[in-house]
Amino acid sequence: MKFTGCSWEAVPQVLVVDFLRWVFTCRVFPHVPRVRLGLPQRQLAQVWTALQYIAAEDAYLWREENRQREAAKQQARWKEKAARRRADIDRKNAASHRAALERAAAPRRTRVGRTSGPPGPSGTANSCVGRAWSRRWRT
Repeated sequence: MKFTGCSWEAVPQVLVVDFLRWVFTCRVFPHVPRVRLGLPQRQLAQVWTALQYIAAEDAYLWREENRQREAAKQQARWKEKAARRRADIDRKNAASHRAALERAAAPRRTRVGRTSGPPGPSGTANSCVGRAWSRRWRT
Protein backbone atom coordinates (compact mmCIF):
# COMPACT_ATOMS: atom_id res chain seq x y z
CA MET A 1 0.00 0.00 0.00
CA LYS A 2 1.12 3.55 -0.61
CA PHE A 3 -0.24 6.87 0.62
CA THR A 4 -1.14 9.27 -2.19
CA GLY A 5 -1.98 12.68 -0.84
CA CYS A 6 -5.22 11.92 1.01
CA SER A 7 -5.82 8.15 0.96
CA TRP A 8 -4.13 4.78 0.77
CA GLU A 9 -4.05 3.00 -2.57
CA ALA A 10 -3.07 -0.52 -3.49
CA VAL A 11 0.12 -1.04 -5.46
CA PRO A 12 0.71 -3.78 -8.02
CA GLN A 13 1.35 -7.17 -6.49
CA VAL A 14 4.95 -8.29 -6.06
CA LEU A 15 6.52 -11.69 -5.67
CA VAL A 16 6.67 -13.11 -2.16
CA VAL A 17 10.46 -13.29 -2.46
CA ASP A 18 10.67 -9.54 -3.13
CA PHE A 19 8.23 -8.74 -0.32
CA LEU A 20 10.19 -10.84 2.20
CA ARG A 21 13.44 -9.22 1.08
CA TRP A 22 11.89 -5.78 1.79
CA VAL A 23 10.66 -6.96 5.20
CA PHE A 24 14.00 -8.43 6.25
CA THR A 25 15.95 -5.39 5.00
CA CYS A 26 13.50 -3.05 6.85
CA ARG A 27 12.24 -1.35 3.70
CA VAL A 28 8.57 -1.97 4.57
CA PHE A 29 6.84 -1.90 7.95
CA PRO A 30 3.44 -2.86 9.33
CA HIS A 31 1.29 0.22 9.84
CA VAL A 32 -2.23 0.88 11.15
CA PRO A 33 -3.73 3.38 8.71
CA ARG A 34 -5.51 6.37 10.22
CA VAL A 35 -6.91 7.57 6.90
CA ARG A 36 -9.47 5.66 4.87
CA LEU A 37 -8.07 3.13 2.44
CA GLY A 38 -8.86 3.48 -1.22
CA LEU A 39 -10.25 -0.03 -1.35
CA PRO A 40 -13.86 -0.23 -2.49
CA GLN A 41 -14.99 -3.26 -0.49
CA ARG A 42 -13.12 -3.59 2.77
CA GLN A 43 -10.82 -1.70 5.06
CA LEU A 44 -7.66 -3.34 6.32
CA ALA A 45 -6.65 -3.15 9.97
CA GLN A 46 -2.97 -3.13 9.04
CA VAL A 47 -0.93 -2.51 5.88
CA TRP A 48 2.68 -3.08 4.93
CA THR A 49 4.24 0.09 3.61
CA ALA A 50 7.45 2.08 3.38
CA LEU A 51 8.42 4.74 5.93
CA GLN A 52 7.99 7.52 3.37
CA TYR A 53 4.27 6.72 3.06
CA ILE A 54 3.82 6.61 6.83
CA ALA A 55 5.49 10.04 7.03
CA ALA A 56 3.27 11.30 4.18
CA GLU A 57 0.16 10.17 6.07
CA ASP A 58 1.38 11.93 9.23
CA ALA A 59 2.04 15.14 7.29
CA TYR A 60 -1.41 14.95 5.69
CA LEU A 61 -3.10 14.43 9.06
CA TRP A 62 -1.14 17.34 10.55
CA ARG A 63 -2.17 19.65 7.64
CA GLU A 64 -5.78 18.48 7.86
CA GLU A 65 -5.86 19.09 11.61
CA ASN A 66 -4.49 22.62 11.14
CA ARG A 67 -6.98 23.28 8.34
CA GLN A 68 -9.89 22.14 10.52
CA ARG A 69 -8.64 24.22 13.46
CA GLU A 70 -8.38 27.33 11.26
CA ALA A 71 -11.83 26.66 9.79
CA ALA A 72 -13.28 26.38 13.32
CA LYS A 73 -11.61 29.67 14.32
CA GLN A 74 -12.93 31.37 11.18
CA GLN A 75 -16.44 30.06 11.83
CA ALA A 76 -16.26 31.30 15.43
CA ARG A 77 -15.18 34.75 14.17
CA TRP A 78 -18.08 34.81 11.69
CA LYS A 79 -20.57 33.80 14.40
CA GLU A 80 -19.21 36.45 16.76
CA LYS A 81 -19.42 39.09 14.02
CA ALA A 82 -23.00 38.04 13.20
CA ALA A 83 -23.94 38.16 16.89
CA ARG A 84 -22.47 41.68 17.21
CA ARG A 85 -24.31 42.77 14.07
CA ARG A 86 -27.58 41.24 15.37
CA ALA A 87 -27.12 42.95 18.76
CA ASP A 88 -26.51 46.29 17.01
CA ILE A 89 -29.64 45.83 14.88
CA ASP A 90 -31.68 44.86 17.97
CA ARG A 91 -30.39 47.93 19.82
CA LYS A 92 -31.32 50.22 16.92
CA ASN A 93 -34.74 48.57 16.60
CA ALA A 94 -35.40 49.04 20.32
CA ALA A 95 -34.43 52.72 20.12
CA SER A 96 -36.65 53.21 17.05
CA HIS A 97 -39.54 51.43 18.75
CA ARG A 98 -39.09 53.53 21.90
CA ALA A 99 -39.02 56.75 19.85
CA ALA A 100 -42.18 55.72 17.95
CA LEU A 101 -44.00 55.02 21.22
CA GLU A 102 -42.93 58.39 22.61
CA ARG A 103 -44.13 60.15 19.44
CA ALA A 104 -47.46 58.35 19.62
CA ALA A 105 -47.90 59.20 23.30
CA ALA A 106 -46.82 62.86 22.95
CA PRO A 107 -50.13 64.27 21.53
CA ARG A 108 -52.09 62.44 24.20
CA ARG A 109 -49.97 63.93 26.97
CA THR A 110 -50.41 67.45 25.60
CA ARG A 111 -54.18 66.91 25.20
CA VAL A 112 -54.61 65.63 28.74
CA GLY A 113 -52.48 68.34 30.27
CA ARG A 114 -54.25 71.27 28.51
CA THR A 115 -56.66 73.49 30.45
CA SER A 116 -58.25 76.68 29.26
CA GLY A 117 -60.64 78.80 31.25
CA PRO A 118 -62.18 78.16 34.64
CA PRO A 119 -62.75 74.60 35.75
CA GLY A 120 -66.17 73.19 34.91
CA PRO A 121 -68.49 71.16 37.12
CA SER A 122 -66.46 67.98 36.85
CA GLY A 123 -63.21 69.76 37.72
CA THR A 124 -61.77 70.34 34.23
CA ALA A 125 -62.21 73.33 32.00
CA ASN A 126 -63.11 71.31 28.89
CA SER A 127 -65.48 68.75 30.45
CA CYS A 128 -68.65 70.30 28.98
CA VAL A 129 -67.07 70.88 25.61
CA GLY A 130 -65.85 67.31 25.52
CA ARG A 131 -69.33 65.95 26.31
CA ALA A 132 -70.95 68.18 23.72
CA TRP A 133 -68.38 67.16 21.12
CA SER A 134 -68.91 63.48 21.75
CA ARG A 135 -72.73 63.89 21.55
CA ARG A 136 -72.36 65.66 18.27
CA TRP A 137 -70.45 62.76 16.73
CA ARG A 138 -72.83 60.09 18.04
CA THR A 139 -75.82 61.39 16.05
